[in-house]
Amino acid sequence: MPSELLAVDLVLTISEASPENLRTYALSMVWANAAARSEANKATDGSSHDQAWVDHFFRACSQNLGRLGWRIKEAGKSTLSPAASGPTTTLADVITKTGASRGARGAIDRLKTLTGGKEGGKAASDEANALLSFWWQNAFTDPWLACGVGSVSSSADTLQMEIDLVQIDTSTLLTPPQGLVTGLLSKGNPFKPQDAGGLFVDVEARSVGAISRRTWGADLDFSVFEPQRETVASRLGAKFAEHYKLESGRQL
Repeated sequence: MPSELLAVDLVLTISEASPENLRTYALSMVWANAAARSEANKATDGSSHDQAWVDHFFRACSQNLGRLGWRIKEAGKSTLSPAASGPTTTLADVITKTGASRGARGAIDRLKTLTGGKEGGKAASDEANALLSFWWQNAFTDPWLACGVGSVSSSADTLQMEIDLVQIDTSTLLTPPQGLVTGLLSKGNPFKPQDAGGLFVDVEARSVGAISRRTWGADLDFSVFEPQRETVASRLGAKFAEHYKLESGRQL
């Protein structure tokens, strides 16, 4: 099974699963995300990506996935300072080098290939560009980047996911200072990532705030999910297709 990126709302995964299993994953994630958005909005009296909203959203998403048969092992929430080996870093490095899971690193590596990394440019296909735009619109609500990045895989009788849930406040980000005057007293310009390619643009390492991260490792108990499959698919109806994009553009 060839790997490709799949975006389900704000969750981006590198996916190596059969079409049937990928549809199962997407159905369950779209369902859980919808329920989590509703619960987070009610709890915080609004729909933003601030800390309180994200906490409610990810907690509710985990609970709703559990009801569908996902057995989730969560590493717990952690707040980390970014690790940088020099004066500059990128949001992609922040996401992948500070305790990231293998699934998150795989998704970001593929994302870098599609966006062209620091060199920028558009992805090779209209379908891939549509995925990047769709995911970014769901993941970034200025100034918050709140997203899931990871992997989905399956074999004959298993379906697994490994996803890092990350939140970064981008309001403090600065581009590196230009010219001859550099150092502690110099200051770059404010940086607001405009699209997914912004994850690979150099920013001052000292300007990156704390990172909130949770990691899910999960496998699906099909005996719990299958009796609910038709209800989930029926209630989502045509809206299911509005909440995911595949790099290839194919439908699930």
